[in-house]
Amino acid sequence: MYSQIEQINKSPTTKLPAVGVPTVANRDLWASDYVHLCSLSPSNAVLLDTIHLAAFVLCLDPATPGDSLTTSRFLWHGAPNDFRNRWADKPIQLIVFDSGRAGLMGEHSVMDGTPTLTFMDSICTALADPAFDHSSPTASSSSPEGLQWTLDSKLEQSIARAEKDAAELIASQAMSVVKTGYGKQVIEAARVSPDAWGQLLVQLAYARLLRSRGWQRQGGTYEGATTRRFFKGRTEVIRVVTSESDAFVQAMLAEDGADKVEKRKALFEQAAKVHVANAQAAGRGEGVDRHLLGE
Repeated sequence: MYSQIEQINKSPTTKLPAVGVPTVANRDLWASDYVHLCSLSPSNAVLLDTIHLAAFVLCLDPATPGDSLTTSRFLWHGAPNDFRNRWADKPIQLIVFDSGRAGLMGEHSVMDGTPTLTFMDSICTALADPAFDHSSPTASSSSPEGLQWTLDSKLEQSIARAEKDAAELIASQAMSVVKTGYGKQVIEAARVSPDAWGQLLVQLAYARLLRSRGWQRQGGTYEGATTRRFFKGRTEVIRVVTSESDAFVQAMLAEDGADKVEKRKALFEQAAKVHVANAQAAGRGEGVDRHLLGE
């Protein structure tokens, strides 16, 4: 593998047709382009199957992001907006930059975040272990095979349209990295679910943001729950905005009172318990969204 990656790095850097770009487009547009791409030649269909059957995609990015925020953005959409080196339909894309930084881009529809997190934890734990055997590189008996696509003017127009749409989407997004002075152990020591803790903090932060702009909250948000105990189970919806969570948020936004700390603490704990109960129910397939609403 090392030898083959080295061959790829030393290969000519001529840009080839960016067939991966339409995967970041509107899903209906990509679905139409996918069918058209398959129809252009039998080899296209074979190449698509090869990509889909792969356990993951490895993206080698010629970029050197320095800080965490820049790295996060580049992991998402390339450097600075080079979507050519992504295949957004893959659940796992391992991305390695020339600077040595690395990360993952995930696609959520086929699984929830838990297996992806476990996957990354396993990799990081292994690499951090001094006893981990990296082995020595050996010459490969075969060379990497390039993907030779058959395209037409319609696909080329789709690629150009997808690049433009994706660039506009990225330009409309803000990103920040927030680091806390505590982690999971501190949260669990307070006898609170880290998941509930995080969800409630997000709701509070969002409410404060809207208030600062004079806006009212509209609609609800959700968190995915795994239903992997069921055959072909995917995800169900945890409705994270509840009467209890809203009461906590409103208490945090209200004017200070003599009993504010204890009251807010009690409302927080109640909201966290309701969140955990809803999450467990969704995991048992007792949600309403997937099978009743067809989402």
